[in-house]
Amino acid sequence: MSKKIIVVGAGGMGREIASVIQESMTTPETSYEFEGFVAEDIPDFKLISDFNAPYLGNMEWVIRNIEIGDEVNFIVGIGDSHKRKDVETKLESSGYQLATVIHRNADIGKMVEIGPGSFIAAGCVLTTNVHLGKSVQLNIGCLINHDVYLGDYVTLSPGVCVTGNVTVGDLTTIFTNASVLPGVTIGDNCTVGAGSTVIRDIESGKLVKGSPAL
Repeated sequence: MSKKIIVVGAGGMGREIASVIQESMTTPETSYEFEGFVAEDIPDFKLISDFNAPYLGNMEWVIRNIEIGDEVNFIVGIGDSHKRKDVETKLESSGYQLATVIHRNADIGKMVEIGPGSFIAAGCVLTTNVHLGKSVQLNIGCLINHDVYLGDYVTLSPGVCVTGNVTVGDLTTIFTNASVLPGVTIGDNCTVGAGSTVIRDIESGKLVKGSPAL
């Protein structure tokens, strides 16, 4: 089944998601027709020209031109978790529907729950009994092991490894090549630096980095 989709955000993450959509590397149940980009700031047209899809306008354009009943879905291609939440809140409060985009080369195991608005890039592996909340972004090559819970608006940069029985709270970002050891709980609104090794629980609102992460 084919649906129309608009990507909100024309920066790096927005363009990565658009590339996956145009290559038809999406969920097995749904393919999308890419309608174009929405962004508050006019994008660099050199960077989006190869998509052969227009810059449509800002959020006001959406409200003026897209009827709630239209078969158009949205995915927010913004890497910053807080900004992503703000934009999605505006969309949903206006009645628009969120889409989920999954690269066909992602390996999704059994009993994996994926929340609306999420993006899973190429090379990601999710084994079993994994929960992804709303609008989770898993960038290239993330490894998510058994019995992992990722809350809403979690962002994982490329190469992050989350081992078994880990909980990650809402709005937390884990940067490139960081590892989270088994049984660890990371609170809400945390930031884990690139290359870090998280060996113990982290309270909400903390920035940690290093190996071990402190």
